[in-house]
Amino acid sequence: MKRINKILCTLSTTILLSLSGCNNKTSSIDSSKQEPKREPPEFLTSLPIPSELKKTCEKRGTLEVFNYETKVYDLDGNGTTTVSKQAEVYLPYGYDDTGNYNVLYLMHGGGEDCHYWLTKEKDTIPVLDNIFANGIAEPCIVVAPSFYTGTSSSGQINSEITDVFRYEFRYDLVPNIEKEYATYCNGDTSIDNLIETREHRGFAGLSMGSMTSIRSALLGNLDICAYISSMSGGYDQNDDTGERGYELIREALNETFYDYPIKYWLNQNGTDDIALGPHQALHNLVITNLTSYLVEDENYKWILFPGGQHNFDAWLVHLYNTLLVFFY
Repeated sequence: MKRINKILCTLSTTILLSLSGCNNKTSSIDSSKQEPKREPPEFLTSLPIPSELKKTCEKRGTLEVFNYETKVYDLDGNGTTTVSKQAEVYLPYGYDDTGNYNVLYLMHGGGEDCHYWLTKEKDTIPVLDNIFANGIAEPCIVVAPSFYTGTSSSGQINSEITDVFRYEFRYDLVPNIEKEYATYCNGDTSIDNLIETREHRGFAGLSMGSMTSIRSALLGNLDICAYISSMSGGYDQNDDTGERGYELIREALNETFYDYPIKYWLNQNGTDDIALGPHQALHNLVITNLTSYLVEDENYKWILFPGGQHNFDAWLVHLYNTLLVFFY
């Protein structure tokens, strides 16, 4: 149900540590068609996130549980069984159901569910509130879904789950969410309009959710989702050389989604993260060989955190950095 909120305040990230809890607050890249370059943002490059961002904010967003139906799809996109699912939805302070909001789809990792980011991890919402209230990023709707389709699959570490989610995302989740809330779709969730509004939609995920950001968003829905953020995970943990993922990404950018360039692809990992190897190998191939599509500090970034591990302390900083580059 639509309700409340929208806010813009101003505060540079260079004075982040002075925050007081917010009580105040390309197809290939064609230079002839590019918008003017913007300066690279001031990413956080160390852990953990500043404690000021975790403080309770006076300008708080609201949390809703959104119910929808989806099919259980196979790898070819066929689905005969229909199931009921939930996603959690964060609406920023001042949300106005007559406005237009960008949407960040934010995926959990293996063995978790749609409640992980916004309910189980208690720091996420205060950090979102502080980021938006202090003008660090423009307020957006945050949707936390799950790639699992039922309790029987919960906990399975199965890469196919991260592949088939592309169909649920495209045909069920996005249309249902963006018909209900005040997005740039303005109620029209036809594929043509989802394509038209692709630059107002982004996908981020951690661990298996990071795999999903590549397999389902980048490789399956780049025409309707222009921003990708991959946190602590590459194409596959068994893809040690990164070559399988690289070849599929090259094909997607060069052929399947040639007319739909990536607005930004952010990749983040840590030196002590168990998922570093395959992710870094994929990065090395991508940034070396796909320079016609991905340019460092323009629409692509790799951030490696010293001492970063496979944990929420890292992913919360990854989320902060994601919001710095999405929807611009």
